[in-house]
Formats: sequence, C-alpha cells, structure tokens
Amino acid sequence: MDNYDDYLGTPLYAAVCSKSAAVVELLLGCKSNLNTEGESGPPLTLAVREGNKEIVQLLTQHESLDVNAVDIKDYTALWWSCTLGHTKIARLLLKHKDVKVTCNPTGGDLCLMWHSVCGGNPQMVQLLFGHSDTRPDDCKHAGETLLWWASRYGHASVVKLLLERTDVNPNAHMDEGSTPLWEAAVRGYSDTVRQFLQRQDLLPNILSYGGSTPLLAAIRGEHEYVVRILLSCEAVDLNLKGESGMSPLLRAAKRGSMRIVDALLARKEIEVNSMSDDGDTALSLTCSRRHEAVVRLLVAHKDILLNIKDKGGYLPIRKAADAGHADIVQLLLGLHATRGDLQNSDHDDCLCDSLGWGSRRAVTILLNARVEPTFKQQGIETVLSQLRERMKNRADIEEFMEGVEGFNDICRSHRGIFETHLL
Repeated sequence: MDNYDDYLGTPLYAAVCSKSAAVVELLLGCKSNLNTEGESGPPLTLAVREGNKEIVQLLTQHESLDVNAVDIKDYTALWWSCTLGHTKIARLLLKHKDVKVTCNPTGGDLCLMWHSVCGGNPQMVQLLFGHSDTRPDDCKHAGETLLWWASRYGHASVVKLLLERTDVNPNAHMDEGSTPLWEAAVRGYSDTVRQFLQRQDLLPNILSYGGSTPLLAAIRGEHEYVVRILLSCEAVDLNLKGESGMSPLLRAAKRGSMRIVDALLARKEIEVNSMSDDGDTALSLTCSRRHEAVVRLLVAHKDILLNIKDKGGYLPIRKAADAGHADIVQLLLGLHATRGDLQNSDHDDCLCDSLGWGSRRAVTILLNARVEPTFKQQGIETVLSQLRERMKNRADIEEFMEGVEGFNDICRSHRGIFETHLL
C-alpha cells in the first residue's frame, strides 16, 4: 500500500496530487502511512498549499499524522495556511492536539503571526491569538511590531483588531524609525489614521526618520484628507517642526499645496511666520517657487509679515523678483506700499533681480512704483547699468527697453542718463 514511485511518490501522495478525496479516504482506511513524503514534502503540506479543505480534514482525523512536518522548504502545513490565507484549513489544523503555533519573537520568515498580519487577514490573526502565548508587540519582524506592518500595508481591519487590544502599544517603533501612525499617514491610509486617533494613549507628534511627524508625512505625500483628519485631533501639534526646521505650513507652502495651506491657516493657533533653519517663511518659499495662489492665501492672513528676511538677506518680494514672477512682485509691492515698510535698498535689489531674470514686466512694475523723482532716476540708472553689463550691443539694449511698458517715456524725460549709459 505504501509502495514508492520515484515520480508519483506513494499512492496516498499521488491521490493528494490528483485531488481525489475519495481515493485518499480509501487509502487511509487501508492504513497507508500518511507521513511519507513525496517530491515536495508530506501529503498534508501539499493538500494545504492547494487549498483542499476536504483532504486536509481527512488527514487531520488520524492521530498518527505528523501535523508539524515540514516540506522541502522547511515550512509546515500551518505556515502555508497562514501565508495563503486559508482560514478554514487553519482552523482544522489548530484543532489537532500536537500542532505548534510558531509566533517567533525575533520575527523571521517562519513567524505565522507576521505572515497573517501582512496578508491582511484579521480572521487568521484572531485565530492565532487564541492559540499563542506570545504577546503581539513581542512578535516582531525586522525590529518592527505587527501593528507597524499592518499600518505600512494599509490593512485597516487588522489595524483595528490590534488597536482594540490593550497589550498593543500604538506608539512602538525602532529608535529612529517611524511609528505605525507615520506609516499610515505617509501613504494616505485615511481609515487607518482615523483608527489610531481613537486610542487615548496615542502620541501623534513623534518624530520619525530624521525629523518627520505624521502630519508632515501626510503633507509630503499631499494626502489632503489625511491632513484634515490629523488636524481634527487636538493632540496634533500643527506647528511642530521637523527636518531642516520645516513646519507643516512651510512644507505645504513649499509644495504649493493650496488646499492644505488653506486648512492649516484656518486654525487659530497656526504660526504663519514660522521660520525654517534657513530663515525661510511660508511666504518666502512660495514666492521663490512661484506659487501665486498660495501667496494670495498667505498674505490674506491677519498676522502675516512681509519684511522677514532669510539668512541670505532676501525678502519674500525679492524672492519673487529673483524667480521672475511679475504678478507676485506686483501683489507684494502694493502691500508694502500700504504698510510703508519696503526700504529703497530692497527695492533696488528687486529691480536688479528682475533684470537678471529678464522679466520686463516686473521691471516695469518696479519702475512705475517709484514716484519720487530722485528715486525714479536712481532706478533708471540701475536698469541701464545692469543692461549695459549684460548686453554689449546697443541695439539689444534698445530692443529690451522697447519691450518694457512705459520705459521709453521715462527715458525721454531723463535723456541725459539714457545716453550716458549707452555710450
């Protein structure tokens, strides 16, 4: 009955291969050895891999079954059922008196719990919890907890199951690694993020990966819905800075995420003039990156300051000029005029930077804003001097000036200066 064929193995193994439950039952009744291995291992692991519940049930009814036998890859039948998500088969195996549930505290490929969590199977996870003495947080893989892995893969149902347990720490993470909440936030898993916020012991402001909170991570990924969910939690610090001293508002402004910036500005505790390590504010960053819509949102805030310089001595308006964005220059120039806080030297810097970019419109706006005659004359001299350095050909200079609105009128009224700089 247990004759072995080099190709088919024993008759029982061959019957399992052919998925013939009737033949398997017949052979078992004839006292066939159900542990004799075939080409890939014992009959049990083969039946589990193929998801054949009927044959597994027949095999597990016999006391002589070695339920923990491994196949040629050193994997048990229970391991395969967990990895492949065969929950009903796992229930059959777990009923066997000798079955061993491997939940390795050091992680590794043999950990049944880890495979079930990463597979997103809450029924399997719950089933294993009932047959293991290992605490969830002691069962790690690559140093991270089961909750961390479930969050990383976006398995909301598994996350929910784990968070309902009091022996699961929602804040557990490696020394400089990420928290489970951070993993969910950076990937935009809104349901998972919402589940975390229901835990009273959650610490939502832990810095991960060199300085990034879950809020900063969500902004980096431009996950607006997740950002709004996080902002609904009073414990979330919307001004906490991360890497390079970047606050959430700075990060959103730099990316030009208008809707996220709007959501942040709606909070009364927002620090709209917060500065990065480089001295940048949200306004200066949006100016340098030409995000006009975001600039308009920022300057509408009652606490916004226009005269904060970065470490390079640049005002936001100068950054706009340096980026060649005439509309932003015009907007800020008008606000500075209302407040009377733009120095002549800063005005000159903006004019030079606009020339460097070749923005004729910005040059026009800046020159026309000079009402005082001496100051306007100084501006003309600056323009002509800069053009003379950049353009050796008089015709090129005249062509540039012809394209600048209102410039010819200014030059005619100051003809002597014009001729001096073109000699």
